[in-house]
Amino acid sequence: MKAIRFLARPAAGMPRAVVILSLGFFFVFMGASAFQQFLIPYLTDKGVTNAFQASTVLAVVYISFLVWRAVVAYTLYYLGEYWSTVLGAATYSLFAVGAFVLDRFELLLIAAALWGWGAAAMWISSTTQLLDVTANTHYGRASGLLYTATTAGQAIGVLFLGALMTVTNVEFGPPVAAVITAFGVAIFLLLPYQHTKRVKPRLAPIFRVLTVPRTGLAALFLFLSSLAFGLILGSFSQIIGSGQGHGALALITAGYWITRIFGSYIGGFIADWLGREHVLILSFGLAGVGLLLPALFGGMVAMSIAALAMGLLNSTVPVATNAMIGDLTTFSNRHLAIASLFVWRDLGVGIAILAGAAIITTVGSEQLLFGAFGVAFLASAGFANWLRGQPIAKMA
Repeated sequence: MKAIRFLARPAAGMPRAVVILSLGFFFVFMGASAFQQFLIPYLTDKGVTNAFQASTVLAVVYISFLVWRAVVAYTLYYLGEYWSTVLGAATYSLFAVGAFVLDRFELLLIAAALWGWGAAAMWISSTTQLLDVTANTHYGRASGLLYTATTAGQAIGVLFLGALMTVTNVEFGPPVAAVITAFGVAIFLLLPYQHTKRVKPRLAPIFRVLTVPRTGLAALFLFLSSLAFGLILGSFSQIIGSGQGHGALALITAGYWITRIFGSYIGGFIADWLGREHVLILSFGLAGVGLLLPALFGGMVAMSIAALAMGLLNSTVPVATNAMIGDLTTFSNRHLAIASLFVWRDLGVGIAILAGAAIITTVGSEQLLFGAFGVAFLASAGFANWLRGQPIAKMA
């Protein structure tokens, strides 16, 4: 407990709440969230589902996440930031336990839908708190610290769980993940209690953000960058995990997670220094080139390089867009904008998981899948370049 209290003190000029949130996210994502990387081969090897059904379970997490992004402002309005964060994080552990004990596809879908609410509640409430307590000149760096802690936890968790399930019984993976996540839930209890009065929830902003060039493109960037995450969790897991095992899957995708550790904070610093658009142009450009490698040449080396490039994309785009949200919003409507924009991110993850599974199952062409997504990333770099010089106006 003394160690936790020490770590919860303000660090490097960051408010105490930002440090607590970052620590909590580290353990939450080291546990149950890291286990997502192995969910498809785990459920398939267990005999509970086939590969497409397992992909559907994972996709439902993000589809539910998407739906709750739109309406979780209602539960946030009544629960407040504190309990939304704590209870939302608890659903991560519950899903890991469910993956371990449930042996019916339908029950797994229900558990996935519940996790979707928890993820939406935790992310929106915590991101809102982070922006509330941070100076506007430090939005990028504070967001970078949170995302760095998140991806560091997930990277360590993927490598640890991959090794654990390789050298021991695979069944140990989910309960170990649930226990690790429980540490994160306990850390969130140290947050200062907060239930800020905010504007009442509205569904209109979800679509209104698309009518303004800057916010509409922010939604598009989140959507397209999230395709990379869906590919890592879905297609990469299906292609590598089912054929070469959990250990090989962890090693080949390690570049994705390790890059995300360093990319988030560096990307946040650059976003504050040079501008949000420069980060987006570089990230989408490199991800597009990286994903074209397995499309053109194939092989595990090319997939490892692609995973690394997509890690850069997923570490920097959320940080840059989160800073853009801070630029465009006020204190009272910030949580609505976060919910509205990140709906499109969750949609991208779900689509990538299902589309990847469908293309691999029906067409049998991994190259077609990677090539299409690579071209989409290169086009996004062009959109980001156009965004430079566009006016910045606060959302109503």
